[in-house]
Amino acid sequence: KKINFVNDGYFKFSSLSIEKKCKDLNDSILRNKKIDKKIFLSKKNYKKTKEKKYKKKDILNKFKINFLLNNSKFKKLLIEILGKNYKLYAQRVICSIPKSIFPKWIKKELREDVPNLTKFIKPEYRYMRYLIGADFHNDFIDFEVNDKANFITVYVYLSKVTKSMSPLILLPKTHLAGYDKYPHKIVNFKNKISYFPKNKKKINTRKISLIGKEGDTWGWHAHLIHGTRPAYSKTPRLSLRLIFRQVRSSNFSQISIVNNRINKTSKF
Repeated sequence: KKINFVNDGYFKFSSLSIEKKCKDLNDSILRNKKIDKKIFLSKKNYKKTKEKKYKKKDILNKFKINFLLNNSKFKKLLIEILGKNYKLYAQRVICSIPKSIFPKWIKKELREDVPNLTKFIKPEYRYMRYLIGADFHNDFIDFEVNDKANFITVYVYLSKVTKSMSPLILLPKTHLAGYDKYPHKIVNFKNKISYFPKNKKKINTRKISLIGKEGDTWGWHAHLIHGTRPAYSKTPRLSLRLIFRQVRSSNFSQISIVNNRINKTSKF
C-alpha cells in the first residue's frame, strides 16, 4: 500500500543514499562518550542538583548533518509537504537507552508519561535527549493550543533498528482528529486499534513499527499519534529528530490540504 500523507499522516523518504553518513555519525557520537550506566547521576547527586539549570548543549553543533539537509531528494519531498517556504525549527539527537542500564530509583522520580531523562544525566552527557520508551502522544504536546499545526517531525535512524531497539510506532490516520489533549484514549482489540479523540468520532487504525536500517527516514504530521517501547537491546538507538515548519502558507502543499480538511470536519 502506497503511503498517502494527507490520509495516513506520515510518509517515508526513499533512496536518500545516506546510509554510510548516518553510520559514521552514529559511530562518532558513541566514540565521543560511551553510553552506559555511568552517564546517570547518583540518587544523592540528583537530589542536590535537580533544581539547578545547565546550559543546553547540542552534539549537532559538533557533527553537522548537511548530508541530509542538502540532499536533493530530501528537499524535494519537504517542498511537496510544506511548500517552498519552510525552515528547520529544531534539531536533536535522540538516544533510546537500553533498559539494562536504567537505574531503578529513577522510575519513582518520573512524573511524566513521555519521559525525558535529561535531568537525571550528568551534565557532560547532556548533548542529546535520552528516553526510555514514550507513551503514545503527538508532537503538538510541546506547543500552545492556538499554535498552527504547520509542522512535521522527521526521524532518521543512525543505525540498524530491530524490534528490541525501541522502534518508533505510528498510528496512521490519527492526525485527522486534529488537536487532542494528552493523554489519549487508545483501545487495543486483537490486531485492531481504536483511537477515541475527545468529542470526536473514533478512528480505527493499526500499529506501524518503523523497523529499519541506518539512513531510513520518516516524517509525520504534528497531530499524528506515535510512541515507543523501552529498548531491550545492549546498544542504544540513536536517531535524528528534526522539526520543519511551514513559513508561508501554500494551498498546494500537502500539509495545507490536510490541515484544511481537519479544520472543516471531524467526520472521517
